[in-house]
Amino acid sequence: MKQTVDGLLSRLTDNPLQRYNALWIIVAGLFSTVGTVLVVGPVFETYLVKAGLSAAQIGIYGSVGQVTSAAGMFAFVGIVDRLTWRVRAAVILSLAGTLTPLALAGLSMLSLDVQTAEAVFAAVVALAIIQQPVASFFSMVYSSLSVRALHFNIRGRLTGIQGFTGGLLALAVGFAAKNILEAGGFPRGFTVCFAVAVPFYVACALSRGKMVELPELVRPGRSGSALPWAAIWDVLKVKEFRVLFGPNVLRGLSDGVVAFAWVMGLKRLSLPDAYAGWATMANAIAGTLLGTLAIALFVDRFGPGLVVFAANALTAVAMVCLAATNSPLVFLGFYALSVFGSTVMGSAVPLGTYEIGPPELMGAFSGARLMLLSAGTAISLPLVGGLLGSVDALPVFAGGAILKVAGGIWYWYGFRRTRRDPLR
Repeated sequence: MKQTVDGLLSRLTDNPLQRYNALWIIVAGLFSTVGTVLVVGPVFETYLVKAGLSAAQIGIYGSVGQVTSAAGMFAFVGIVDRLTWRVRAAVILSLAGTLTPLALAGLSMLSLDVQTAEAVFAAVVALAIIQQPVASFFSMVYSSLSVRALHFNIRGRLTGIQGFTGGLLALAVGFAAKNILEAGGFPRGFTVCFAVAVPFYVACALSRGKMVELPELVRPGRSGSALPWAAIWDVLKVKEFRVLFGPNVLRGLSDGVVAFAWVMGLKRLSLPDAYAGWATMANAIAGTLLGTLAIALFVDRFGPGLVVFAANALTAVAMVCLAATNSPLVFLGFYALSVFGSTVMGSAVPLGTYEIGPPELMGAFSGARLMLLSAGTAISLPLVGGLLGSVDALPVFAGGAILKVAGGIWYWYGFRRTRRDPLR
């Protein structure tokens, strides 16, 4: 079995240490897929709607998460590239993420008299305040680790392998989640989903601990002051970051609209609980399988800029159509298309960032980029949540689609302007 896996990975790279990293990245991704399917996305959003939260409350919750995420990035941006124990930090921060499914499982086990909309709203907001800074720190640490664990010219294909294997698994887990929610209903079916995710979160964290840094990619991190504003100033002096400043803001603003796609469908079309399972399966096929297949086929060949533009254009079309249809099945189809576009864009942008950003500043570079993204989304989420409670969804989603296309064009221009260094 080991020889078979090694033989398959040898088609990806001749470097045995890089094959080792690729194997554990795939394994960690599989565990992460199970946990994510059961906790994040349609299952969690359906739980919030069934608990009675309004679109405005969901928007506020999302905005709080984005603000605390940005605060976490700002707090740690000065030290992330100075860490010498990046693998250990990635494991510790991943394990800390296990609090999310644990807390949600405990919350959904409470009696319905206690599990009111106001109580659930307060609980998830508190959880976001605690967990989002941790998640932000992990994202920066993992970016800094990734540029030292893999050469950039295999990342597109590796993402495709992860997506194909993870997509097949997500499809099976989504089908299981649908059956669990049908059998258990609200809230017990959601309790089972959240609780089952816990060991997979732990296994994912421990798998990440197997990664090692390639000797030829090890570089000293950022020197100088560890103060956050000093690190941000260093990033602002990098041409590649300045070129991508605008599209990151537009992405945040448009993502705040896309984030309401499933909630809007639940409220406008009165979709049953089991549709969360169907949506998860649609995510697996359109996003994880087809989306990452597109990354594997096109990013290394055409570059991230063109791929991001095409993905954003597809997402924009889907946003308008899913807000216009009154058919649950048609809605599910366009929801899947929006997931496909968002997945491709969400994978292509970091791949482009890894390619153009300076390795010694990669943690701060990624942190500053994500701060812009979080700022845009934090502004957009409560605004969109309030609008959806008072106006028709179509003009709101049409406005988001315009922002999405504009951001895609800007990313395309930005990545074309930046250099492509074959040594990295």
